[in-house]
Amino acid sequence: MILRRATAGLTRRKAAERSLRLLNANLEAVVAERTQQVRLQAMAMDAALEGVSILFEGRYIYMNHAHAAFYGYEREELLGEGWERLYGAEERARIARDIFPIVAETGKWSGETLWRRKDGSETIGEISLNTLPGGYLTCTCRDLTPRLMAQAALLRLSLGRPGRTRSGSRATARRRPPCWRGPR
Repeated sequence: MILRRATAGLTRRKAAERSLRLLNANLEAVVAERTQQVRLQAMAMDAALEGVSILFEGRYIYMNHAHAAFYGYEREELLGEGWERLYGAEERARIARDIFPIVAETGKWSGETLWRRKDGSETIGEISLNTLPGGYLTCTCRDLTPRLMAQAALLRLSLGRPGRTRSGSRATARRRPPCWRGPR
């Protein structure tokens, strides 16, 4: 009887140990999979052409290379720094006065801001701000310089092709866009 109880106790213990090993193996597999997902997400953020950053209490705690490069910095120069470093005094005031109240109310904002680069030059950039639980703020940004330069070049080209008005004076030729389907 004692031997039977001891054997039954030992059998239950071995079964519990097997279950524990199985649960541990499953947990390790889930942790490994989740770790791989987090690594892939971090690699994607680092490789993004758009700037991506995370701020906590107004200071950068994460920043990809593109974000720093838009402003002319290495990301190590900006980690731990406040967002204010990247804007002139007037733009900082506008952000604090006009943009942050919207972010506080809605949890997000997107639009154009005037950036100040490390060399002191300024350019227009597009940013999107989103709040995260725990007081974190994500910022994605895009340098609009290439687009603005392309638009300026197109404008120069269009102004460089004069046409004639009915009165004979020179005027900018106006052509319909290829997608326009109005009366001809």
